[in-house]
Amino acid sequence: MGDQFHNSRNKMLALAAQVASQYGHARIEPEHMLFALLSQKPGGGYNYVDVVTALKDKYIQSSFMIKRLDDFLSSPSNGIAKGSRVTSYYPTQAAERMLAEAAEISMQLEKTENFTGLHMIYAMTKSQGPVASSILGEQHINQKLMKEILRINNRPPE
Repeated sequence: MGDQFHNSRNKMLALAAQVASQYGHARIEPEHMLFALLSQKPGGGYNYVDVVTALKDKYIQSSFMIKRLDDFLSSPSNGIAKGSRVTSYYPTQAAERMLAEAAEISMQLEKTENFTGLHMIYAMTKSQGPVASSILGEQHINQKLMKEILRINNRPPE
């Protein structure tokens, strides 16, 4: 994968590492990435698309998902390895798969590996297993909806 993928990957992992550190987790999980994307302040969007605004345009409030993610990440029985804090961007295999999937989706839809937060969420809807995917499903966020949102928000990279 090229420089665009690595730049997008590093931006996403930097956001997720902050969340993982906040919860005292040793590795980055998909749930940390989703929490980071949904917790952004409007207008400060990841890459060039503001995830919260794009979802709000579809009448989806991120606050419920943030609460569910917080409950999961705070739970001592969540199975996430504890650590004093994340000192490097060390994602789990599930998180790495979603990063690669986001780049693949971006390549298919926009002919670039420079994926956005919306591509990340789309990748999570395709995954079976992580809690992040289940939380998205509870809000009826699926592949069809994400494809529609990506078409509406398709803008050239900065």
